[in-house]
Amino acid sequence: MKYVVAFNRNRDFYQVPLALYQRGILQKLITDCYYPDSQLLRAVPGFSRLKRRFVTGLPSGMTRSSAMTVALQILQASISGIPAHSVFRIVDRHLSNAALREAVVSGTNLFLYSQYASQAFSSPLAQGMVKGLFVFHPNASANRDILYADFYEHPECKWSIQHEAETANSDIRYGLDDEWKMADFIVCASSFTARSLILAGCDPSKITVIPYGVDCQPVQPNLREAKSDCRFLFVGQGIQRKGLHHLLIAWKRAGLKNAKLTVIASRLDPGIAALAGDDVVLLGKQSAAELNRHFNSSHVFVMPSLVEGFGLVYLEALASGCYCIGTENTGLPDLDCPEDIAASTPAADIGRLEESIVSTYELHSRRGIDPDHIIDFARQLSWGRFRSRIADVAESYLQL
Repeated sequence: MKYVVAFNRNRDFYQVPLALYQRGILQKLITDCYYPDSQLLRAVPGFSRLKRRFVTGLPSGMTRSSAMTVALQILQASISGIPAHSVFRIVDRHLSNAALREAVVSGTNLFLYSQYASQAFSSPLAQGMVKGLFVFHPNASANRDILYADFYEHPECKWSIQHEAETANSDIRYGLDDEWKMADFIVCASSFTARSLILAGCDPSKITVIPYGVDCQPVQPNLREAKSDCRFLFVGQGIQRKGLHHLLIAWKRAGLKNAKLTVIASRLDPGIAALAGDDVVLLGKQSAAELNRHFNSSHVFVMPSLVEGFGLVYLEALASGCYCIGTENTGLPDLDCPEDIAASTPAADIGRLEESIVSTYELHSRRGIDPDHIIDFARQLSWGRFRSRIADVAESYLQL
């Protein structure tokens, strides 16, 4: 017995379907576009832009791409005025129905990502199939409660509230918060995501928490020793959900000497940007090479998110040798990092965040941050470990 997997784009670097394929229980990945194995097709003009839609070890023959979903997304990106959420809703439903058709024809089961399960799970044709659900983002109703409560305390986040999908377009997830009710088993990348489902009424016995992984690259030149100052780094969207406003307030209160905070944000809420002082460097989106340089020259990575399904950037920072500061509303606590490697504070607690920033600064001043030690720890958090645990859970439900 096998599973059909479905999601749009290169979600989680294709690690879930790769896990099932390596275990021999993948029927097919249904997606918008996957880079072909064929050298002839790869030579077609334009195909080189799809190189990131591929993972070593998962043959393109084990995938099925949808030209329609690709065309819809190109159309939305090319023509102004077409709401992105409307297009993605069509794409999600199409992939869900395509996954169901594949499972029916092949006589197999469904292990679908959230957002792509509603149509397939609710169909009478799915009766008797094992239905697995990978939930990568916390329950939307819990998200809205957290974000609005914070907005009342921090009205400077008005732009974020207006533009974030979970709040400004609360209807776009219509029906999606019921997916878990139809699933036989659920995998979440973080305990925070699992808690949001349990709060909504999900049976905890259905849920398994499997944190994401990271594959450490060859050790880069250590750029940290060039200067004695303590360098803090934030990488992510500069919006309320990422807790950047809390970080900027805590940073100002800490008043550290001989320290610098660099913020790399692909988009930045103007109300939050106004909180940055002269000792904060604000940068836009960086190239992969520049981003690696920032990670390799920083001592501390900090992202105090209010709502985070996991936060893959924590793993990227650990793999670069950065001490990490996050919150309990992320996947960082699930990594079980020793206190000399990472710290998690309560979300939205600016006082505790300030204390963590100061204590980490003091740790650095005592030469207590050891990049090599942090990288050695990150090596234990491999994608292979993640895939093995995913396959174990999926396989166990085929045997029931």
